[in-house]
Amino acid sequence: MQFNFGTALFCAGYIADAEQAFRPLSPVTFSIDRLETNPRFAAIARPANAAILVKLRIDMEDRGGRIELMLPYATLEPIRKLLLQQFMGDALVHFMLWPFGSYPLGVGSDGLPVTVGFQPWQLVSYGFMHGSFTHILFNGIALFQFGSRLEAYWGSKKYLTFFMVCVVGAGLCQLAFMAWMPESVYQKMTVSNALKA
Repeated sequence: MQFNFGTALFCAGYIADAEQAFRPLSPVTFSIDRLETNPRFAAIARPANAAILVKLRIDMEDRGGRIELMLPYATLEPIRKLLLQQFMGDALVHFMLWPFGSYPLGVGSDGLPVTVGFQPWQLVSYGFMHGSFTHILFNGIALFQFGSRLEAYWGSKKYLTFFMVCVVGAGLCQLAFMAWMPESVYQKMTVSNALKA
């Protein structure tokens, strides 16, 4: 890609979007050190260092090209624990199951810091949260296959009681595990735990 005014505008837009994307995790500031069109001269990290490489193909009307973005692992290490979490926004994050204590997540949509920790209602609310459509789909299939037979055998009231005991029991097991291994702290969501219980 030849460096020109259009390239400079694209890079400025990319940097602004990247800063906005990282804002829920941690406020960061990106800057262009240099723009290199020959990959042999781009020395972002040493060959032995771990890195994340993203290859994109961009086509606009009759023009196009490739762009490769490389993030050395060392630049992600300070926010590694935050990146491992499935951050769903500051509106729903308090309904996920969090361990005892206080955990800063970053900055919310209102610009204020978001801090989470265990609340009693999370033992129930986490069981109704899902990460994606496929997550809902496969949980629904499992509930249909196993739950419908149990409900027909026990009745609706007894099955609902069993289901809620499984949701709360799986949440308690997750809290115990997170207390036992605090380095594995991450929020737990969905009825998947109840299905495994």
